[in-house]
Amino acid sequence: MLIENVEYDVLLERFKKILRQGGLKYTKQREVLLKTLYHSDTHYTPESLYMEIKQAEPDLNVGIATVYRTLNLLEEAEMVTSISFGSAGKKYELANKPHH
Repeated sequence: MLIENVEYDVLLERFKKILRQGGLKYTKQREVLLKTLYHSDTHYTPESLYMEIKQAEPDLNVGIATVYRTLNLLEEAEMVTSISFGSAGKKYELANKPHH
């Protein structure tokens, strides 16, 4: 079930529901990650997404492990899609974004 052109608020509510169902906490770090993906046309590696968040929100205490875990959670929930680049790893984008 892919998401098609949903508003951010709807996407955020779905994300919160997925976190609750998994017994996970909704955190500012996870929200910023989702918002960064939403407002960008970039295909991110976990590392590039981490660096983007650190640059945009230097006071936010976010770790690379949080980025990996959250991306995996979002991918399992079909909220993000990934493209494998072999040894270069995966790149992620929101599922509702058209591929370039």
